[in-house]
Amino acid sequence: MLVHLADTVDVAISCFVSDDGGKFVVTESGADARRLALDEEHDVYTFERLVPKVYMTVLPASVLVVQATRLEGGSMPIGVTVHHGVADGRSLWRFMEAWVASCHGDTPPALPTFDRLLVRPTSVEELDQSIM
Repeated sequence: MLVHLADTVDVAISCFVSDDGGKFVVTESGADARRLALDEEHDVYTFERLVPKVYMTVLPASVLVVQATRLEGGSMPIGVTVHHGVADGRSLWRFMEAWVASCHGDTPPALPTFDRLLVRPTSVEELDQSIM
């Protein structure tokens, strides 16, 4: 759960068991997966309902919500929403790759590194060039 710390005015991730930081939702839809996959003009409204909503403007807020939707014909797409205060699009994609690998019994991709020295420019000139 992403929470506001009133005493420090910071935002933090609370990892208490009682917090609802990650949700898993199972739902059903009358949408036909074959029609969704083959439509020339996608039914945007139906696709939007396959992704769970996370209300990000008010804290506390969920960090991760996963939604499995049973469709007509037996398909079950998985929709994932992550609070942008916790992860960017690339981080979410790496999480999904690791999740899929784990489900298949494969070795997950390399773990990310947070070593900021790896992205530090070696000179002021290099920094100037990287910004331009």
